[in-house]
Amino acid sequence: MDTKKSLYFSIAYTLFIIYGSLVPLDYRNIPFEDALNAFQQIRYLDLGAASRADWIANIILYIPLTFSLAAFTTNKAKTLFQTVFATTLILSFSITLAVTIEFYQQFFPPRTVSQNDLIAETLGSIIGLTLWFGYGQKFIHLFTHITLGGKNALLASASIYILGYLFISFFPYDFVTSYTEFSNKLAKGNDAFFISDSCGGMVRCTSKLISDAALAIPLGILLSAVFKWHPQRLVAVILIGFIFGVMIESIQLFLISGIAQGLSIIMRIIGMALGEKLYKTLNIQNFSLHTHRIKKYIPFMLAPYILLLASLNGWSIVDLQLTDNLSDKLNNVNWLPFYYHYYTTEAVALNSLLSIFLMYLPVGLGLWLWADSHHNHKIYSDINAGGYAVILCFIMESSKLFLASKHPDPTNLLISFFAAFIIYKLSKLIYQWFHQPEVSIKNTENTPETIDPLPHTPNEQEHSLQAITQGTPLAKTIAIMLVALLLWKIIDYPESSVLLTGGILLYGLLLRHYPQFWLLAIPALLPVLNFSPWTGRFFFSEFDNLILLTLALGLWYGRYTSPFQRIKPLALFLLALYSFFYIISLLKGLFPLQDIDANAFSNYHSHYNSIRVAKGFFWSILLLPLLTHNIYTQKNSVAWLSYGILLGLTSTVFYTLIERYTFTSLFDYDSDFRITSTFYSMHTGGAHIDAYLILTLPFIFLLFNASSNKILKSTLALILFSGSLYSIMVTFSRGTYIALVLVAITLVTGFILCYKQQLKSNLKQIAWIPIIVAIAAAIATPILQGSFIQNRFKQAYQEADFRSSHWKSSYEMIDDDWLTQLIGMGLGSFPRTYLWTNLDDKAPATYRIEQENQQAYLKLGSGAPLYIEQIINATPNTTYKLTLDYRIHSRDSRLNIQICEKAIQHSFLCQGTTVTPEKTTTDWQHYQQTINTKNTGKNNRPIKLVLNNNQQNASIDVTNLSLSTSKQSNIIKNSDFSNGMDNWFFSADNHAPWRTENQWIQILFEQGWIGLILFSFLLIYFFIHLYQQLLKQNVYSVIIASSFTGFLVISIIDSPFDMPRIALFFYILLFTSLLHKKPIMPQYQ
Repeated sequence: MDTKKSLYFSIAYTLFIIYGSLVPLDYRNIPFEDALNAFQQIRYLDLGAASRADWIANIILYIPLTFSLAAFTTNKAKTLFQTVFATTLILSFSITLAVTIEFYQQFFPPRTVSQNDLIAETLGSIIGLTLWFGYGQKFIHLFTHITLGGKNALLASASIYILGYLFISFFPYDFVTSYTEFSNKLAKGNDAFFISDSCGGMVRCTSKLISDAALAIPLGILLSAVFKWHPQRLVAVILIGFIFGVMIESIQLFLISGIAQGLSIIMRIIGMALGEKLYKTLNIQNFSLHTHRIKKYIPFMLAPYILLLASLNGWSIVDLQLTDNLSDKLNNVNWLPFYYHYYTTEAVALNSLLSIFLMYLPVGLGLWLWADSHHNHKIYSDINAGGYAVILCFIMESSKLFLASKHPDPTNLLISFFAAFIIYKLSKLIYQWFHQPEVSIKNTENTPETIDPLPHTPNEQEHSLQAITQGTPLAKTIAIMLVALLLWKIIDYPESSVLLTGGILLYGLLLRHYPQFWLLAIPALLPVLNFSPWTGRFFFSEFDNLILLTLALGLWYGRYTSPFQRIKPLALFLLALYSFFYIISLLKGLFPLQDIDANAFSNYHSHYNSIRVAKGFFWSILLLPLLTHNIYTQKNSVAWLSYGILLGLTSTVFYTLIERYTFTSLFDYDSDFRITSTFYSMHTGGAHIDAYLILTLPFIFLLFNASSNKILKSTLALILFSGSLYSIMVTFSRGTYIALVLVAITLVTGFILCYKQQLKSNLKQIAWIPIIVAIAAAIATPILQGSFIQNRFKQAYQEADFRSSHWKSSYEMIDDDWLTQLIGMGLGSFPRTYLWTNLDDKAPATYRIEQENQQAYLKLGSGAPLYIEQIINATPNTTYKLTLDYRIHSRDSRLNIQICEKAIQHSFLCQGTTVTPEKTTTDWQHYQQTINTKNTGKNNRPIKLVLNNNQQNASIDVTNLSLSTSKQSNIIKNSDFSNGMDNWFFSADNHAPWRTENQWIQILFEQGWIGLILFSFLLIYFFIHLYQQLLKQNVYSVIIASSFTGFLVISIIDSPFDMPRIALFFYILLFTSLLHKKPIMPQYQ
């Protein structure tokens, strides 16, 4: 790269900064000493949201200056001292320039002088230098490719274009910094699901949308070049276009000046698809041939283009308002460049500049096409193109003198010239690059490695993937953000975070050295890493911390691979379409946003419950690139995943045995105790543990497929199978029993199909089947003979009637309008919808944290039994002093307080009292009572303090709870609810208000008919895929098929996806099978 160009750019840019900082050049003479004294006392302003964009613009303004100066000076520096010295000089010059300009701005009102500007300009100077030292050489490499020409120059230019595209998309980076700002931003109504009202009239809005598509075409060309080896390149480009569009529009939501609309996503997809088609056409046919073909259409496009230009400049047949005051308008025109841009916001100024640029861009492109067709660039040159654009622009700007609502802007003449000039020159360069032989720069000094898209063959690509050891700068930036979020979650943890921090650090170290370790750890910890009964937090659990760190390290070390070329196109299409409408349902449930307070993430009735429900699916999507990378670059990835699943199953069985032993008896099959193990999400009912056990049970049989130590592993498999079968049986769930039978049938059938040839010659391979049958009979028979399950079998018809009635009621709660029928009520919306409609008068009691005069309190409403509880460290035969403050809203208000040995859904040995109001008043009252625990706690069961309001149409407020003895201070954590619901959990007796009790009805309710149909199509495709793999004797497909067969049965009797970890597990298994490299079967060494 010629360093002189960097110097010339730096000089020109310095002049631009000086000019731009002093516009509108309205000089006012003040004494120099007065200006100096005033400058010494400049203030630091408290900037609001409206001024934030201006502050950020000052940061951005100085970045190119120090970047270009560093490019000029540091390349000449030979030693570290020279580099440091040059850097110091650059920073000193930039800051001196900023201070000087700020000083002289006092002479040019209405410029504002403040410390904020100096801070921003200093930050910009530092960022410019940092960017140079971080990415300067990469920029030089790209620039070198452009100067050398060839198709590598095209890729380099497209790379720079992407950076510019992203830079402009989010300018002026005025992100909201508070919920109030976000609410105010949304209240403006500029954002829309499909099309924004701010888009303008039909012509202007259509032009904007076409511009969105046109600006995305180069992105499509670049992606096509990167994925030129891909057999389904168009699908890959469209999917990336979708993700790219969603990302940009989502971020626009959080920009004060941003406008988000769904239609822009579609237009970007169209633009990228056109880019792919253009790339394909230009590669197949001669470039010159196309210019000749296009030439004949140019005259026909000229008239519509001029009419469109006139319309965009304010001319209209329908509503045209003319003025006769031409002289005044002409006199008021200010000819100073960018004068009018100063008097508007940065976002509007940039939008205006880009609009004018795009309006006159076709002049340069059209003239180049016409000139190229004549092969005569002497008559038609880039200067001529700029001149023609200026003439056309002058006509349009002059015509604004006649329009009442418009005024001419001479700056547009300058912009139009550069628009036509630049596009003409670029078109000419690109044409040359397509016809220029590739230039080797390997031996060129200070030049980059050859820019090359992904390897052409899968083998080459897999080799390149193995070589990746570091993530891209963007990936590392995201990783840092994820780690920052993780640190915040650890700091904000309501319990002691020492063990949590230690565990996270240990996991991080292991994952750093063993890239596959997450495949073991995540499924192993999935059922157990959740301490919500202790922390009170069930929206975001400790397991989410594990996912955050996994993603962060995967991004940092570049351990991710695009799944686009690995999953078959039809599956990708279905998954992308399902994801798109899943996001729509998420937004439907999330909006309107409610205040982020103590109830936002501690109550299923919150709109933010949508995020909790969606979390499992989106975690799986984010982990998909990591999963793809591991499967295709690491050996035995499926074995690691399988081991993790078996470890998770083992821990679940272990806790099930402990739970049964603690609360009832391992062999007591007459009591009504039903297990929850570590699935604390069952505090509102559900079959989460049933779904998990059914999904994981078939993986035990991979141990029988071991290649070594068969006796040991078969023994371990039989032990784990025995524990798992016992766990399934003591769920006492009739539907789960049916699922178990279907799992067994699918497994046996699948194994016979896979090993039919081997079985003909060696029946010893299925010798384990009679043993399993015997074990199953020995475990199941006494349980099935127990009185509890016998009674449940007798109630089967009654239960079926109740469930069908609940399904019908759930469906009837869906709004009747066609849009809701299509996209549903929104994710996580069922609990609050049930509460609002209250169809069967069995809505649960409500709870909320409220605040009054800086005093937080718990408001317990009336309804079906709901228990607010906390695990406490109480001892048997101890008298505790209970005190609390309460407030009633009805004379019938009562508060039951109990100390119980309690599982998630079952209570034992309770001691307690009832708070009865001493007087009828709405003032706060104090209550004091003693409670003796007696035998509560002797059985080493968890002890909980339970609050319950079982009165109808009566609410009660509670705060400042205390449970203490003379030797022991208050054993209740967060007793005044100052930390919201931290350390408090809840459970409910009535399970119907929390879910539809049917996954298919749940999907229909939350995602509408579109979501249900797409999910069904995805599952149908998946089972077809499994069958195809089964025919290839892929044993792993047998395991997955049996797991999903059982899960489908569970999905009829419950809605397991309302537990995010079950959804994550489901989709991880689905993705593992869909990655169409045949999974390497586990070799259990």
